[in-house]
Amino acid sequence: MRPTTDVAAKKVLLKEGHRPASSSTAQMTRRWFSHWWRKKWLLLVCLGCFLIYLSLASFRGPRQTKIGNSNIHRNVLEFLAEKNKNIVTNRVAFVTNHPHLTNKPSTYEPPFTTIPETRTSHQLEASSAVNRLVTTEASPETNTNFDSILSIISRLAGGKQLSAKTTYPALKRPSVSQILPHVKDDSSLVPAYLSSKGRTGVELVLGIPTVKRPKQNYLRVTLKRLLGTMSPAEKNRTLIVILIAEVDKRFVSRIVGDIHTTFSGDVESGLIDILSPPGSFYPDFAALPRATGIGDDLQRFTWRSKQNLDYGFLMMFALGRGRYYMQLEDDVLSKNGFVSTVLQFAAEKTRTNPEWIICDFCELGFIGKLFKSTDLAWLVEVFLIFFKDQPCDWLIMRAILTKVCRFDEPSQKCTARKNQVWLSHPNSLFQHIGVISSLPGKIQKLKSEHFGKLQLFKPHKNPEADTQTSISEIMGTYHTIDAAYRGRNFFWGREPKSKDYISFRFKRPINLTRYFLRSGNLEHPSDQFYETDVVVYPENGAGPISIGSFDGEGIASGLVPNEVNPITEFKLEVRKNSENDVILSEILLETAS
Repeated sequence: MRPTTDVAAKKVLLKEGHRPASSSTAQMTRRWFSHWWRKKWLLLVCLGCFLIYLSLASFRGPRQTKIGNSNIHRNVLEFLAEKNKNIVTNRVAFVTNHPHLTNKPSTYEPPFTTIPETRTSHQLEASSAVNRLVTTEASPETNTNFDSILSIISRLAGGKQLSAKTTYPALKRPSVSQILPHVKDDSSLVPAYLSSKGRTGVELVLGIPTVKRPKQNYLRVTLKRLLGTMSPAEKNRTLIVILIAEVDKRFVSRIVGDIHTTFSGDVESGLIDILSPPGSFYPDFAALPRATGIGDDLQRFTWRSKQNLDYGFLMMFALGRGRYYMQLEDDVLSKNGFVSTVLQFAAEKTRTNPEWIICDFCELGFIGKLFKSTDLAWLVEVFLIFFKDQPCDWLIMRAILTKVCRFDEPSQKCTARKNQVWLSHPNSLFQHIGVISSLPGKIQKLKSEHFGKLQLFKPHKNPEADTQTSISEIMGTYHTIDAAYRGRNFFWGREPKSKDYISFRFKRPINLTRYFLRSGNLEHPSDQFYETDVVVYPENGAGPISIGSFDGEGIASGLVPNEVNPITEFKLEVRKNSENDVILSEILLETAS
């Protein structure tokens, strides 16, 4: 029964608050853990709250310290300073060595240099100036906030100017030498030859490039027609710029001499400017990479690439010379009053559709395309950047489509947008007359259907005669000497040789008073008689008697002396071999009534 008594006694003692000295602490600890373990969810909640607090504290950033009326994140400044240590260090080096922030003269160094570990006195002085700048802008009197402090850091890191005296060089646009790597310096943009009176402020600039062609030169015919279809008032509103796009000095000199001789008055008045580019403006075309998609051989690739560079050089010279710029070629004819027609059409479209880019006065190639002079700059860049990639007319079309069309737009809508800025005159004011292209071996037969028919020969009624020639006739059934004499067509012969002739033997002797013969025509202006004499045979047998010869224009004309009349034969005699074919487009033999 003792154990029972002992248990009962312990219960009494515990009930009265008495605990054994050896086990009371351990029992309390076990009871405390047992109590909280039964409520472990509360422990987990407390732990979660603590983790959330840590997360929020990390997200909100360091504790803020109040300076004056502003809260400045000191730790943010330290963090940014550490993060941008290299940038700030480089900027401080720039400030330290900047002549406007130090009294001591120093040699300018690029801003991105490392600051030495040991600072000189003037470097410390400059650093103090920066510190004073920060202190001043962050003082309570200036009411600086956090954005102001960041602006200071941004300024030190390369943002705003450090002082009113500190300036930086302006950005530069890409130069021609960067677009054309073969152009080493500005000397490649200086014309090798220039004849100009400096006319500017005109309403219309006509740009005409001319190049060497095999056996033909259309430039003289083109200039004669242009000038002949302009009134004196229209000439005063116009400038004609001729680019001799060749580096052959002998060829350039010959063309310059011909222009000065034939059109001396127009050159002296300032109506005609002449220039030629230097050889360094052109690259080694054989060394250039060629686009495989077009498939041009080297000859054609060189021809079209050089043509784009020619247009670019010509337009650069024409920049700022007039209100409008029109692109022409050296083998075109113009209609009477074309200058007034062009200017009236451009003025009307500018009022009704000021966004126009091109006014087209001929549907062929790049002939008769009118631009605003303000658009020439970007047009030049197109030609120079893509000179080796595509032909000029393709580049123009793609440039216009890029300006007005979306990439994903249906073709019909794109065409409609293009037609709003690429305007066409209802009538063609220019006709292409060149048959021999500047590309060797190419025959160019394109004609404008809206210009009208060209007069390739002029008929006359001549005395009855038998015709004969030793020159081989081209297309003999059409272009015979007999057809030319009777006014049905022009005569076309193949490369006259020395001692070749054309003879008109009259049915009976005539009293000839005047003669006029024109060689060449609008399509073949260089197919002329060169080194060829005009002779007559009098009835008395005193002949042959030379009464004239063909001049540099391919014309033979004059009066016939009475003492040689009557005559039985009129004859043309070739003295020297010719490299050109020959055309006789007008034959007039006048007799006494």
